[in-house]
Amino acid sequence: MEEEKKEIDQQKIPQLNKHRRFDQRSLVIVILMMVLIASLILGISGKLYFVSKSKVQQITNQAIDFIKSQILQPGTEINLVDQKFNKQLGTYEFKMKLGEEEFISYISRNGQFLFPQGISMEQVEVPVSVPVVEIPKQEKADVELFVMSFCSFGNQAELLMYDVQELLNKVANITPRYVIYGNYEGGSADYCLADGKYCSMHGINELNQNVRELCLWEKHPDQYWEFIKQIDEQCTLSNIEQCWLTEANKMKIDTVEISTCQINEAVELLEEQVLLNNKYGVQGSPDLVINGVHYQGERTAEGYKQAICSGFNQPPVECQQTLSDTNASVGNCG
Repeated sequence: MEEEKKEIDQQKIPQLNKHRRFDQRSLVIVILMMVLIASLILGISGKLYFVSKSKVQQITNQAIDFIKSQILQPGTEINLVDQKFNKQLGTYEFKMKLGEEEFISYISRNGQFLFPQGISMEQVEVPVSVPVVEIPKQEKADVELFVMSFCSFGNQAELLMYDVQELLNKVANITPRYVIYGNYEGGSADYCLADGKYCSMHGINELNQNVRELCLWEKHPDQYWEFIKQIDEQCTLSNIEQCWLTEANKMKIDTVEISTCQINEAVELLEEQVLLNNKYGVQGSPDLVINGVHYQGERTAEGYKQAICSGFNQPPVECQQTLSDTNASVGNCG
């Protein structure tokens, strides 16, 4: 009887081993399926997602082309510095150089949405509300636009003011001003004149152009705004020493007169700008001052016009005309 039982048990052993092999194989399959599902979930959330280098290049290049054609003014210099797929955020990330400044921007994974800036919610501080200051009224509005000649935000403001002054130049005092620092970058000759007393953020070429534009305003103010428009649209910081001559010659501006003024009157002109910067507490470019008060509204030609018109005792009839409300960038250099 024992021999018969032993034989039966031995017959069961292969069946048990067979079931064990099946259970192990099933377990492996289940584990693999779980890993696959987890990978898909993580892929959707952007935590685990592979993107080829060529795809990253394609998407970011499309973004740069869009920025050039739809956002920036023609002639604005922009270069792609770096690009990658940010696995943590699940977005394309790229660094671009706009003039002398670098910015990091993001594109959604489907390539349809551009995010100019990422903001960390862990570091953001609740902004303190700035009270809107009413512009005082006077018989004729005084308007002063402070810029740096190669601050991209200042250039955008200049082009807005170009439209405004075309409408209001006969009824308002609209005057260009320049943001000048002292001892910038330790007073380096790469940024400054007069042993570091007069400096510009984007270097000596910008400071020289500031002076030339001040000279033109002093000598031939009727040509100033058209010249500025051409400089903003055609020239860059790197080619300005030749480009300004080309644009000035097109407009039949006396370049010898402007160059002589640059040599002989630079210190006097820059000192006047420093005094005005100090008077209004100007910190960066652009800064619009109307009747002695800093403008705090939206940066559009219509916004500028309405603010200026609010500074008249009796707004002139020109104020009834509506200008473009296309927004410029809200940033500044400073």
